Amino acid sequence: MNRLNRIKIDLKAIQYNFKQAESLVSQNTVIAPVIKSDAYGHGMLETASCLDSAGAQYFAVSDINEGIILRNAGFKQNILVLTGALGHEMDELIINRLIPVVHDLKTAEKLNQNKLIKQPYPVHIKIDTGIGRLGIPIGNAIKEIEKINSFNNLYIEGIMTHFASADEIENDFIDMQIIGFKNLICELKRIYIEPQYNHCANSAAIIRKKTNFSSMARPGIMLYGSYPSMALRDKVSLMVAMEFSTRLIEVKDLPAGHFIGYGCTKKLLKDTRIGVVPVGYNDGYSRFFSNKGVMIVNNRRCPVIGRVSMQLTILDLTDARDVNTGDEVVILGKQGAERISAEEMAEMIGTISYEIFCSLGRSNYREYIT
Repeated sequence: MNRLNRIKIDLKAIQYNFKQAESLVSQNTVIAPVIKSDAYGHGMLETASCLDSAGAQYFAVSDINEGIILRNAGFKQNILVLTGALGHEMDELIINRLIPVVHDLKTAEKLNQNKLIKQPYPVHIKIDTGIGRLGIPIGNAIKEIEKINSFNNLYIEGIMTHFASADEIENDFIDMQIIGFKNLICELKRIYIEPQYNHCANSAAIIRKKTNFSSMARPGIMLYGSYPSMALRDKVSLMVAMEFSTRLIEVKDLPAGHFIGYGCTKKLLKDTRIGVVPVGYNDGYSRFFSNKGVMIVNNRRCPVIGRVSMQLTILDLTDARDVNTGDEVVILGKQGAERISAEEMAEMIGTISYEIFCSLGRSNYREYIT
């Protein structure tokens, strides 16, 4: 890990964004912040600690391993495991008091038979309302939920679903999913199955105030200061938590006609000052930024030229004027009047800010601002 490459995480920004999520939901709605995938590259334990201070009662993680890490670090919150548990993981799940999301009847049956359960164990049942991933298909939901509800060793603490396109303002698929989910909740109530929590709200749905009928909400990307889509920027104020910078390790002048980088994909059309930074795809800076990316040097936006390699990237410093080896280079964040956002980076290479955060944050040295 190159110590010149610095990820700065503002934990106060994460706390602020958590409070913004709270302000957008109904008063009694429980917020279950999603801190999976190392808190989207921001550091799971550090993020959990600052959210604990902000009053978080629940955490949502991806798998059992993440839940165990939180337990070993001393966190007492209820921990929801979004991908559930396979048979060989169930002992550890129970020992560590983790709450699984159950996606099918067979998994529920297996958990119900576990000998470590001494009293009814909480589960959240996931319903597939249209995304086509994990979950009981909504057409089979009543029958299978009734069966799970009859198990002596389990109790249904929550019913949940996940949206396919909540960030797309012009797409009404979310409304179809909400109608199906609400109808299911009403039908369950009619047969006296009323879990403590029903939840479906991700960041986009929270910001759009689409699910105020829910008793739990699961903010993810908004916690880290990124908007699920640019159309939602004016709906809520968020603070960006992550910045990424490095230093120039070489500055030199090359003549017109010189080729740059592997594959000679860039030929200089004029005499050019170039700079080399110790950041590449090994550090989470995608190879797709080759001849597309931009970094900030001396308060100027400088284009990436040539291919991004494993640990090095080359910049055209022509517009940066007086630049020297050791000068700061901002890859994500602000320098002077210039800013590069995760959303902008994502648009350059056809991805989403989630991937930018995960790729950069988990690959580089992190320091925390409290």
